[in-house]
Formats: sequence, structure tokens, C-alpha cells
Amino acid sequence: MKIITKKRNYREGNISDIIKFIDEILKTYTVIAPTKIEGKQTKFTQISSSTEILLNPNHQTSFSFKEWLLPRNQILLQYNFDKNDITIDDSVDFSSKKRILFGPHPCDLHSIQILDKIFLEEKDLDVHYKKLRENTLIIGLGCKEPFKNCFCASVNTLEPPDGTYDLFLYLKGKKFYAFEGSSEGADLIKKLKSKVSIDGEKQISLINKHIASSQTFKFPKDEDIGAKIKETYGSEFWDDLGKKCFGCAGCTIVCPTCYCFFVDDKVENDGKKKMYKRIRDWDSCTLNNWALAAGGHNFQNNRGIRLNRRFMHKFSQLKTKLGRIACVGCGRCIDICPTGASNPVNVIKDLIKFKK
Repeated sequence: MKIITKKRNYREGNISDIIKFIDEILKTYTVIAPTKIEGKQTKFTQISSSTEILLNPNHQTSFSFKEWLLPRNQILLQYNFDKNDITIDDSVDFSSKKRILFGPHPCDLHSIQILDKIFLEEKDLDVHYKKLRENTLIIGLGCKEPFKNCFCASVNTLEPPDGTYDLFLYLKGKKFYAFEGSSEGADLIKKLKSKVSIDGEKQISLINKHIASSQTFKFPKDEDIGAKIKETYGSEFWDDLGKKCFGCAGCTIVCPTCYCFFVDDKVENDGKKKMYKRIRDWDSCTLNNWALAAGGHNFQNNRGIRLNRRFMHKFSQLKTKLGRIACVGCGRCIDICPTGASNPVNVIKDLIKFKK
């Protein structure tokens, strides 16, 4: 991504032309966009027609885009044995066809920024993530109203961060407003019927001010949250919260910044020879066996301790490592949890009040 750092070039057009634009880019790119799956659930899936897209700035997908950059199951390498020899293939081979991730909101783009810092740092470079990231153009979509459980303004993720999108769209009435974030985005916008916008910046600012004014909750300072989480480790606060938690891992699955994984070796036999594969699978710090060690010892054998660990990592450890907390305020964990045990807004509120 060749980032454009100059002043934003705002354009506008009719929303109906976005549909035509999507059909046009489908001729050249693999397009991944919000779609309905089961019941009211929605997620980012590969589409073959613009009619499949849920083009709604007032909707947050049930699941994030995460699996398209960090797949649930991913082959890291393959190997086999030939007499006394071992052959290893650790080449990273993905489709050469460029992908477009269409429709992530600003909070999701902030989570991409977080994942980029984790997986693309030189000393910890993950070649598999890097390949998928480089092969993906991103067209972000601004929100028009705050979602029921989101709190983006509280964690400063209301606006898209530079370096995470190639093209960004806001919808208002029958019009769209757009600006590019990279040279690739500048090429993309040429395919979208539009004209120079005189008041695009003003209209987008009004939308964001409306959303911010609708969210009354304000997080305490990051340092205060981290200190309180450390101070209360092993206390009844986390024990009580652990009793509410099912340990289902739903919160970590839908979270766009959770990235725990385990590595497993699997064998495939076609009747002629065996092929061994080393596979990376998603894991979750809320699962009972997450800290299970050889010999049967479990270092985090109750849900309260595991919840403390999750909040510690999200609000303290990654703050130290990345310079920001790893919660982007998307609200998906609140949507999915039936007991409220993973609700960061209420947990942080109650935690700050708690006296050990």
C-alpha cells in the first residue's frame, strides 16, 4: 500500500453508482463484503454479485473481517519422509488474484492497524499474514448512526486511521462521499462515477459528531485500567465475573483484535504416501484448556483468572507493546455474550469502583 499523506481529496456521487462499481471490480478482483448468513447473523464472505452485499452503514457485522487476514485454519508448512530424508515445503503460496475487502467500519480499520503492528513488525514478521495483507485492498465504510453496543468514540476509533484503507466511503441520504488513502485507492476511485465534493469534509464531520454525541460512556485513562486489572488479580471481582462466564470463547471469536492460536501437526494419507501438515488454528484464552501444559497441569484453571488474563492483555500488556489498548469499541463481544461477562464497558465501570 502506497499511502497518500496529502490533504484528503473528497469526492461525491449517487449511492446507486456504488452497486455498479462493485459489479465492475468483481470482474478483476475477488471481493469480500458483509452478507447475511443465518437468521440475523452477518459476516464478511466472498461474493459473486453486488446483490449479495449488505450495503448498510447502520449495521455492524456479527463477525469481523479477521479470518480473511488471519484464517481460522492455515497451513504453515508441509513435510514428508523419504527413507532417511525429510522434505519440507514452507513456501507461502496464495492466489495471485488481488482481493478487495469491502465495508469494514473505522473501528475494524483500527483493529487492522493493531494486527499490522503485531504481525508485520520486522523482528516478529509473520510471512503468512504479510502475504494476505499485501494481496488485499481495503474499501472502508463509515457509520451513519452509532450501533446499539458500540463505544468507538470512547476509545478514539471513530475515524479511519491512515495506512489501513485504500478507499473510504460515507453514505448520507442518496449520496456517497469518498476519499482515497493510497495510490491503489486513487486508481479504484476512477472506476466509481463521482465528482469533486465541495462539502464532503463538512458532511463527514457532522456524521462523526452525531455519533460521538450519542455515546456517553467514557473510559478511564488507560494507565488506570491497567493498574486496576493488575491490582485485582485473584480477587473476588474476577471470581464473581468468572461465575457468569460460560467459557465458550464467543467473545474472542468475534473480536477483531484477538489473535491467540495453537499449532498442530496433522497427517494425511492418500493410500500411497503420507503427507504431514503443520497447521495454525485459532485458540482462545477463555477456553479451559488454553493454559493446559504437558503432564496435565493447568496454569489458569478457573474462568475468573482467564478473564483477568484477557482484560490484562487487551488493556494493559498491548498498551505497553503497541502504545494503545487493543479494544476498538466495536461492541461485538457485548452482542454475543448472553451473561455480560465479556462486556468491557460494564466490566471496566465495575472494576474501577471495586475495592479489594
